[in-house]
Amino acid sequence: QAVDEDGRVMVWTGAADTAQQLLEVLAGRLEEARAELSAAIELYRAMEMTFWRRWGERLTMILGDCVLHAQLPSC
Repeated sequence: QAVDEDGRVMVWTGAADTAQQLLEVLAGRLEEARAELSAAIELYRAMEMTFWRRWGERLTMILGDCVLHAQLPSC
């Protein structure tokens, strides 16, 4: 490599190598973060569905009891 009297080319080459290494590390961390976020979203969706399913089951039981006992207006 050609280097000027101040060694600027070597400095820029070293900085470019360091930047490339940093980008590779950040890309790896980004993939890890993306995977963690995907897992968190799936967990949230599963919990949300479980929550609403339980409320739906309870509501069905309550409404079923009301209809069964002909007490719909008082429910």
